[in-house]
Amino acid sequence: MVSAVRLEDFYEVTDYIVNKTKEILSRVENNLEGNDDRKASPPRRGVKDPRKVRTKGCGRTDASGQKRKRVVYCSICNKAWHNCRNCPEKEMRSLQDRCT
Repeated sequence: MVSAVRLEDFYEVTDYIVNKTKEILSRVENNLEGNDDRKASPPRRGVKDPRKVRTKGCGRTDASGQKRKRVVYCSICNKAWHNCRNCPEKEMRSLQDRCT
């Protein structure tokens, strides 16, 4: 809202406001189109990208970056590379129990 004592002052102030508004709008449109006359500002240095974090379930890697396979031991025969669900001795025991 603009008020003035004289009508000429009112027109002068409203013209000034309208011209400034047009000027600002044209600057905004030029910036959106990429036609900025001013020198480009240097990149800001302050906030950097976050460090890469290991997530759950990513697996373990050795020094060379290769994934290591975890050795699984059976709870029935205590041998490596199988578990109690697929233990060959368990299958043999069940066969022996059926035959006797």
